Amino acid sequence: MCVKNSMVAGKLFAIASSLLLLTNCATSPTVQVSLEPRSSHSSVETVYSSELSTPSVVTNFLKFHYYMLPEEEPLSQREAIFFALNNLDHDVVTSWYNNKNNTQGHVKVVSSYPTGSGYCRIFLSQIIYKGKQRSFSETACLSNASQSWIFTK
Repeated sequence: MCVKNSMVAGKLFAIASSLLLLTNCATSPTVQVSLEPRSSHSSVETVYSSELSTPSVVTNFLKFHYYMLPEEEPLSQREAIFFALNNLDHDVVTSWYNNKNNTQGHVKVVSSYPTGSGYCRIFLSQIIYKGKQRSFSETACLSNASQSWIFTK
């Protein structure tokens, strides 16, 4: 009887282990998508402290917000990106500039490739604000079904 119970317990353990392993194999990392390009709502600051002390966290927070683009500039960045995606050939640069606060940006499509339901374009963009410069590499895909650009992260 004891041997029979051990065999049943062993089989149940084997089944449970197999299910757990299969579940972990079936899950794959998901690709995050957005309707907005990352560069239009990111800070130009890229250097932050890795310390978790309160002064460091506060300093990082203040630096992040100090180097965020002014209110009207994300729109300029988005317009430049969509113009490049919809109209420009590879390696042609479109730029925007704001005299009021010396903010500027540049966007260039560097490659395109087909997907099952449309195509994707990889573009580089650069934003300059308050003496800081930040570069981005992003991918946007256009689906024939939705006819709207989706940005992948």
